[in-house]
Amino acid sequence: MRLKRPVVCKKAVLSTEVTPQITPNNNIIMDIDVKKDEPDYTNLLPGTTNPPINTREVKTKVEVKNGETVVLGGIYQFENNNSINKVPFFGDLPGIGNLFKNKEVKNQRLELLIFVTPKIINSDQSLVNTN
Repeated sequence: MRLKRPVVCKKAVLSTEVTPQITPNNNIIMDIDVKKDEPDYTNLLPGTTNPPINTREVKTKVEVKNGETVVLGGIYQFENNNSINKVPFFGDLPGIGNLFKNKEVKNQRLELLIFVTPKIINSDQSLVNTN
């Protein structure tokens, strides 16, 4: 007898929400919310096939001049990979086997950077004329 397990689809997305406000001196105040979702296979429960979704989020409020760029960071991802390559048979020999093995340890830190450049478009300007 074969057990059927339901398949559950979960959205894992990268989203950016920006709420702008124009100040009287033509600066721009932005409420920025960045979310990054990804499957967390390290916390997969035994007997399940659907990993939980790990959400990382950055919220900030910033004021910039018209046309200036804001860079948001702080969403990190760490990857640790260990691998062993060896020559068949010789890599398994006691004592001298290490001469035929290559161990590689790779630790990476990745950072997501979001660049936001707000521009004020006056009502008399055409969207076609903006860059």
